[in-house]
Amino acid sequence: MLLCDRCYIIISLLLNRRPGRHFVYVQQYIVFLIELLDKTNDLELLRLLEHKIRNWRNVTLDLSAIDENLRKAKTRLMLEESRAMAERVQIKQENITVFTI
Repeated sequence: MLLCDRCYIIISLLLNRRPGRHFVYVQQYIVFLIELLDKTNDLELLRLLEHKIRNWRNVTLDLSAIDENLRKAKTRLMLEESRAMAERVQIKQENITVFTI
């Protein structure tokens, strides 16, 4: 707010021009990317994204929220992968016939 003679001039920026707005969009984009990788069951890219995020320094994003979403997605995908492996092993064991002499 500036004072000029006897009137007040209020200076305000539009929402999209305010500082810090860019970081909100970046954080929303990263959370969306994590959700997308979770829905497409892409564990490999999720691990790569996790590695990239861990190497960030001096970032003004809320890394705790990003990290929480990343852990949930990674845990769910790893659980599904381990269940699928267990089912494959069980099917293989059922198909094995043992011959004894």
